[in-house]
This record gives sequence, C-alpha cells and structure tokens, in this order.
Amino acid sequence: MPKLNYSVLICALARDCEDMLSVNIPRIEELREMFLSSCVIVVENDSKDATKSILNEWAKKSVDVAVISHDYNSVTIPKATSSNLYPGTSLYRIEKM
Repeated sequence: MPKLNYSVLICALARDCEDMLSVNIPRIEELREMFLSSCVIVVENDSKDATKSILNEWAKKSVDVAVISHDYNSVTIPKATSSNLYPGTSLYRIEKM
C-alpha cells in the first residue's frame, strides 16, 4: 500500500495498561507506516504496573515517540455514585486529562 502524502500526530493517554500495550504499540507502529511522517505522544500518570517501563522502552527504540510521565499519587477515576454512574467520563477525570 502506498504511503499517504500526509503527516500525523498520534496522542494517547495511558495508565495501568501494560496488558494492552503489547497489542496497541504494534498497531500504532503499523498505522504510522501509512504516513510520510508521524509522531506519537503518550501521557502516562500514576501507573502501578509496568506501563511506564514499556512506554519508555518503546520511546527509546522508535523514532519520534515521546512519553510524558508524572506521578501525582491521586485517584484518576472516582467511584461511581448515584449522581455519577459513569465515573470514567466525569468532569473530575476529564480535568485531570
């Protein structure tokens, strides 16, 4: 397949997702191959699993992959309540992103 005559910037948020990184990193790299140039920026925070180290290894091995990582030691997704049934989409979480 010929490359598209475009550049792309891929942005992602990550936290405690080590299990899916082995699936998603190759998919992202495959997507990047479709463009003339590409950059990836991943913002990670407060991961307790191997997410940080996997992302940092990817950034070392791949061109134009940047990882921004911070530990805030805070809860990102609040508990569900009767007024907030979908805490993953809460204003609290969105503001942190």
